[in-house]
Amino acid sequence: MPRIVKLHHLQLNHNTWAVRYQIPKDCRHLFGGKREYLKSTGYKKPEVIGAELVRDIKVATIQKIIWNFRRKDHMLHKVMTEKVKLMTEVQRDFALKDVKETMKLHDRDSDYYAQLEAEYDALLEAM
Repeated sequence: MPRIVKLHHLQLNHNTWAVRYQIPKDCRHLFGGKREYLKSTGYKKPEVIGAELVRDIKVATIQKIIWNFRRKDHMLHKVMTEKVKLMTEVQRDFALKDVKETMKLHDRDSDYYAQLEAEYDALLEAM
């Protein structure tokens, strides 16, 4: 039974096999802004098995670079979201502390403070 050759990500260029991979838009800057990765395997047309081995290594490397970039991007977004939440809580506490001190100076009642606290919480939730 003959061997079935899978030529995905392989292209024949002037009798030499080349690796071809489409780069996603969000990762193109990692590959010099190119939308397609095209590199020679160094193997001629009859040496398709060697070309497949080189292709597998190069495609796996490209996919790992893309995966690492997307994972870091996701983790950065998660960290920045947590930072913003923490900052707004700190800012809220600082602002409410400032309001409390001002109210003590002006001898205001606690209902006014509770109303301000509720308004500030509503603004934070709207963000």
